[in-house]
Amino acid sequence: MKESDKIRLSNEEYDDDAQAVQQSELLPIYEAMSFSGDIQPLDDIEEPEEIDVNFDQKRSENRGSDKKSNIKKKKISVKSDFRIKTFIACLALIVVVVGGITGAYFGIKRSDVNDSPVRMVYKTADKNTIVKLADGTDYNIGEAREISVSTDGMYLWFTRNTSSATGKYDLRMIEVASKKSLSKQGKFIEKGIDEGWKTTKDGQFACYGITKSNITSCYMYSADAQKAVTVADSVEEYFPPSVGNTVYFTRRSGSIYSLHRAKYGDNSENVASGISHVKYSCDSDDYEIIYTQPTGEGTDVNIYSVKDTDSPVSICENVSEVYLDDYVYNGNLYYFTKNSSNINWQDFITDNYYESDMNIQKPVESDYMVEKGFIFKRQVLDTTKYNAAKHQYELKAVRDEIREELNKLDLGLTAKSEYTCFAYSGGTSRRLASGVTLENIIEFAKKGDPRLIYRKNVIGVGSTINMDDLVDITRRSNVQKTMDYVRNSVQGSYDVSDSCFYSWFNGNKVLEYEVNDYDLDKTQFVFSDGGELYAVSDTELYFSKAENSEMSAKRLIDSNVSDCTAVSDMVYYEKLDSSGAKSLYKYTPEGGKAEACKNVYSYFAVSDNFVIILTRQSDSDELVSVGIYDGKGFATVDSDLSLNNFVYSGKAFAYIKNYKSGSGELYGYSLEKGAVKCGDGVTQIMYIG
Repeated sequence: MKESDKIRLSNEEYDDDAQAVQQSELLPIYEAMSFSGDIQPLDDIEEPEEIDVNFDQKRSENRGSDKKSNIKKKKISVKSDFRIKTFIACLALIVVVVGGITGAYFGIKRSDVNDSPVRMVYKTADKNTIVKLADGTDYNIGEAREISVSTDGMYLWFTRNTSSATGKYDLRMIEVASKKSLSKQGKFIEKGIDEGWKTTKDGQFACYGITKSNITSCYMYSADAQKAVTVADSVEEYFPPSVGNTVYFTRRSGSIYSLHRAKYGDNSENVASGISHVKYSCDSDDYEIIYTQPTGEGTDVNIYSVKDTDSPVSICENVSEVYLDDYVYNGNLYYFTKNSSNINWQDFITDNYYESDMNIQKPVESDYMVEKGFIFKRQVLDTTKYNAAKHQYELKAVRDEIREELNKLDLGLTAKSEYTCFAYSGGTSRRLASGVTLENIIEFAKKGDPRLIYRKNVIGVGSTINMDDLVDITRRSNVQKTMDYVRNSVQGSYDVSDSCFYSWFNGNKVLEYEVNDYDLDKTQFVFSDGGELYAVSDTELYFSKAENSEMSAKRLIDSNVSDCTAVSDMVYYEKLDSSGAKSLYKYTPEGGKAEACKNVYSYFAVSDNFVIILTRQSDSDELVSVGIYDGKGFATVDSDLSLNNFVYSGKAFAYIKNYKSGSGELYGYSLEKGAVKCGDGVTQIMYIG
């Protein structure tokens, strides 16, 4: 392009152009000042128009068109730029404001968060209830009649007396993770509830009943959903779960009871009808419902187990007696079935196959097929293994036939009603003893290995018959010939003796030992975790151990013994001296006996090497000292404790000392911190975690 072809503007044209630009820039400001302008979104801002410049036209024409196009460009671009800047400024202001509000909100939330669990709850002389957290912070929650603290210490439920009704209570819940919830004494849940309310171990659900006009309705409140739902109306009894959200309850129609369940928010369903007894048991991780149903034959019942939303599982049928009230979760349930004949053939026939025969099933050929061939593979029957399994099943069938006939056998023995005792534990039932009478059960282990001590009548016979011999006779001849052999083998006159036996399932099989060295009317038996058997007989402590096929001879440990507690394979016991004072001793089979502490008032064997001991003070009959025995020595923790205000949980405990006029100083002990003062004017310790 030549120099003469370049676009040029005169001074006058430049002035006109500048004036036009100033007007275009000021226009939005004037509009904004008069509040008549709108900030347009970016999508509404138009792109500047393209203006074609034809350089072949005359210079004067070009000047005029260029001037207009430049003015138009500048008007649009400046106005758009201003609106964009204004929009960005407003957007930034909004972001700042929202950010400030959000920051303030989360700042408030952070300041409300508490991560310290409940460690202690106690009452004071002014009738308030104090919640002490692990970090030492105290919260006054006012009146609290009963409390329930979750296992993690982050939920606290409690009741107060309902002012408008006697015997009714208001339920409240504190979310310990919220300082606001703690300071406001939690949230009101329900008023006028009955006694017997429970919570799940994690504190997520509370289950309670409300009775009006003798009709009880059951409710369940969810801490997460923040609302209660009706589980069922016309409830006879309800069983809140330790975990989960399924409630079991019973209903009554006349004399007939039925068992039902309902999950939080769902309709209820019938589990069983015509039940007679229900036992609920639990720990911090699980629970179980055991119930019985009459068979219609005398007082016999069938026993079932159920939990959560599972189907009921049969434990045993045709049971004559069951120790349902003595059952603890994950422990041993003892029950008895009546023998079908007067004679107890197990007394003179050794049957080592009784337990194993229950697990033998008829073999199926398809279960014993193996692959043969290298190129052309085929399935063939492993005849060796199949025939061996078939042979075992045939022997089992013969033994079952013999047992059936033995149950019918009558040798003319006159005897009381005799029973077979079973123990249900870990989902399995095992036969412990046969030929026992219900009034002759002396002792049984509620937890650990199933163990039973009992009296029974022993029939004296010329020799013991082996089940294998009976099987051989039956296979050579028939079962009636076998019964003739049994009759001829048993003595014509029976020597019946009253003997004591100890049956123990050691994890593999049931072992039975005769124990005849004790005066059973004066003996208290104590089971250890192993095969050791301790017994306090007429103030003397003895020890014996199951060895091979018999019990070892009893060994005298000590005299003047008043109490003993087995822990693991050892025993702690109290021994009286001539003045009447008690000392605590420990005995182990390997190390013998050792004195743990003198002048003992009471003790709590938490574990084999952690025993909390309360000792009497010489200057007071109402105050005691507390100390710890660690298996090696005793150390005093504190003194001047009130006898009626001591609570322990695991290896931590709390107590009130300097108790005067109904209140005193509260102290808490832990292995980490020792004894620490926690409060004054305390009247009652409600919880320690």
